Amino acid sequence: MHGPGANLGARAHPAPAPVTPVPQLGPSLRSGSGDADVRDGEPLAIFAVLRSPSHETAWAVGTAVVALVVMVLRAPFAWNTVWAEDGQIFLEDSVSRGVRSFGHFYAGYLHSVPRLGSTLAAAFDLRWAAWIIATFAAVIVATCAGVVEVVSGAHIRRRWIRVGLGVSVAMLPSLRVESIANLANLQFLLVFATFWILLWLPVKGSSQMAASILIVGTALSSLVGAAFIPLAVYRLRSRSGRPLALVFLATTVLHGALVLVLRPSRQFRSGSLVHTVPGYLRNVLAGHMIGAFNASHASLRGLLAVVLLAAVFIVGISRSGFRTTRTMLAGLAIVFSGGIYVAETLSAGVAPRYAVLPGLLIVAALALETDQVLDQARQGLRSPTVATVAAVAAGCVLLSSALSFRPTAFRSSGPRWTSRLREAQMQCRSGQGAATVQILPANAAWTVAIPCSSLASP
Repeated sequence: MHGPGANLGARAHPAPAPVTPVPQLGPSLRSGSGDADVRDGEPLAIFAVLRSPSHETAWAVGTAVVALVVMVLRAPFAWNTVWAEDGQIFLEDSVSRGVRSFGHFYAGYLHSVPRLGSTLAAAFDLRWAAWIIATFAAVIVATCAGVVEVVSGAHIRRRWIRVGLGVSVAMLPSLRVESIANLANLQFLLVFATFWILLWLPVKGSSQMAASILIVGTALSSLVGAAFIPLAVYRLRSRSGRPLALVFLATTVLHGALVLVLRPSRQFRSGSLVHTVPGYLRNVLAGHMIGAFNASHASLRGLLAVVLLAAVFIVGISRSGFRTTRTMLAGLAIVFSGGIYVAETLSAGVAPRYAVLPGLLIVAALALETDQVLDQARQGLRSPTVATVAAVAAGCVLLSSALSFRPTAFRSSGPRWTSRLREAQMQCRSGQGAATVQILPANAAWTVAIPCSSLASP
């Protein structure tokens, strides 16, 4: 593309109006190629994006507040209910073992962040346990939203796309079944935030420290993020990205080594690709792009989602080719999405919670490629196709989120914590040493065993 006034003197008539160049964001995946001018493998544009730290902080806080409000609106019941593993595993361990519970594995993982929430709940009157657990979960979700909004700015130019991407950790359709506002499934949101942090280039030491804390908490909670080890190894090439990549690799390897040495028990289910592929079409693609999560004919709608996703990529690639940074990152997000879903479902069976992280990665791919397409339009490559594809993609994701806003009865309907705790106190009055408290989901035998010495008098 020629600069302004490049044709002056070549023709007598006025030159056409210049097209304002669009600064391209994001580090090249290969040195010397990609969207940005690169020095030593790092983009110069990132410093322009983050030139006003207070401005960026305000947007991050605003995104976090929006995500928090969404959580309260979607799951008001969470503040007086306790979900499955949150109670029977994490809270029960925290009440009986205290801080020693951090050294205990569950389903093969340490779950350090969920155990932090349950330890806080156990430190106060247990009548407040449900409220503390839900508040802790909501704060973690809001933190992930704010982090994603900020760090995705290294690759996504448009603020509204970044805010939407951040809020998606609270709006995602697949959260509605079992994953919203609980400790057990925070791991998927934390891993998503870690994905973006690994692609980020922090410009301040304080930012790097905050990101490192989140990475450590995530890596010591779940090994799902081990899928990003190849990305972290690649990021070692970048001077600015190297410290965070090293933190991620060190803590992930530590967690993995503990699992190999201590061999914690984990129940594996034998999955099958026969169920995994339709499950991906139905729960990940259709559920998050066509508003058909767990709906009838969802597999067919999943194929429609594939067509829509392909259309966004075709429009972007036809204008800029395969080697733009955002297109490559979007493709990488899709590969991680499919790989993580297959690995989880083959080892643990098909469940709605395993669609959360793959669904977020699909939304990330759409955000990256839509931003790329809109940049092309701004550069003078306007066409009805570009505008239509971008609008349809954004509209489908928003519609899907709206249709799945309300959680299912499986997640929301069941025993209220305060009423069941009063019943437990009555059990203790009869001379029992411990009481059993029934928790969600209502149609399963999830309970919390609480020593009577830990129950306050009514």
